[in-house]
Amino acid sequence: MVLRTDRTVLRDRIGHEFADPALLAQALTHRSAGMPHNERLEFLGDGVVNLFVAEALYQRWPTADEGVLTRARAELVREASLAAIARHLTRANASPSDRAN
Repeated sequence: MVLRTDRTVLRDRIGHEFADPALLAQALTHRSAGMPHNERLEFLGDGVVNLFVAEALYQRWPTADEGVLTRARAELVREASLAAIARHLTRANASPSDRAN
């Protein structure tokens, strides 16, 4: 029996081989676990998510004003919304054996 690490499962689920395993480990390390931790990467990632959502809203709603776009972006990038999207994607991408558990 071959045991798969969480990182191997992550790689297989998202279909991406990480070039820098140390950077991946940092990205997955909470501040409470010590250094190096993910807070600076989280800051950068939050900016990237905001950019993608802003661009998608801008394209999808060409006549919406700034206030509408800002409120929609804030709603979409809040933790509860992103967690719900992540759960949906996890279920949608789960293998049949994962869904049985």
